[in-house]
Amino acid sequence: MLPATILFVCTGNICRSPLAEAVARQVLSAHFRVSDLSTVGLHVASAGTHGLTSHPATTKMQTVAAEIGLDLSGHRSAQLNSNMMQEASLIYAMETDQIAWLRSHHPDIPVALLGRTAIDDPYGSGLTEYRLARREIVAGVRLRTPAMIALGADMIRRRQGPLEHA
Repeated sequence: MLPATILFVCTGNICRSPLAEAVARQVLSAHFRVSDLSTVGLHVASAGTHGLTSHPATTKMQTVAAEIGLDLSGHRSAQLNSNMMQEASLIYAMETDQIAWLRSHHPDIPVALLGRTAIDDPYGSGLTEYRLARREIVAGVRLRTPAMIALGADMIRRRQGPLEHA
């Protein structure tokens, strides 16, 4: 059985979505008490609608991630593609324009805004703006955690199969 994918999307996949991916991975790993989410049937990823391929997260995003104990040094950007969109079980975007872009390519995909409002792109700004984006991303992941946990619980049930009757 393939894992259920939770996909975080921003523009370049070098600031907001890599951080959201790392925060979600940390939250879900703690909830399910696993170091590898594939053991519960989940895959967490990120991509950019107009992303460059194989670029690291910005130095400033790596800095603000490290301030909360997350390491983005291994992140490499990915360009969002049709397969990613079709295979994702949940997609969270940072801006309403990204949701519109995603739906223009695949009208029926399960996409929502990560936060209660759009999360501005801090690219090219100072650490203050990066920290603000981090705060909003962490709050957005917390907002969406129940849906992500429910997806993981559903994957666990599917892997266990139907209950046997005595």
